[in-house]
Amino acid sequence: MAAKGEIAVEARQFTGSAVPGTEDKGLALFGRFEGSYRQSEWEARVRGFGRADYYDPKRNIAAAEEAFVQYRKGDWRVRLGADIVNWSATEAFHPADTLNARNFDSDIESFEKIGEPMLAVQWTRARARRCSSSSCPSTCSRPFRRRARGSTSRRPV
Repeated sequence: MAAKGEIAVEARQFTGSAVPGTEDKGLALFGRFEGSYRQSEWEARVRGFGRADYYDPKRNIAAAEEAFVQYRKGDWRVRLGADIVNWSATEAFHPADTLNARNFDSDIESFEKIGEPMLAVQWTRARARRCSSSSCPSTCSRPFRRRARGSTSRRPV
């Protein structure tokens, strides 16, 4: 079993604006947790983050990036739970990476991805041969995500 985490203080300030309803400052406590457990063919992993903003409570969020159980036997892997799917991981800009939801109120250079509920089956028969299939519900109630809607915060200048 392994676990790690981090806690940070985030502060942001914007130039004044005439837009009513926007919050021009922020002071938040941010935390991230990651835990994993492995026993023979079974593995479980949980990774998530949370933010509590003092000035703008609409930025408060608690989300699971990963929360899954996996079974691996021989050439097969079956994974069930919330997971992040990375597409085109070798480029700096990922135009095909549209599967996962993102928290657009996070770092503008690297938006926080939110895990999608899915069932994934993978068969690998050598490094050059891999066949994967994933199934995600087209609509779901996001059981691992809790966030206030309608944030009026603006991005940093």
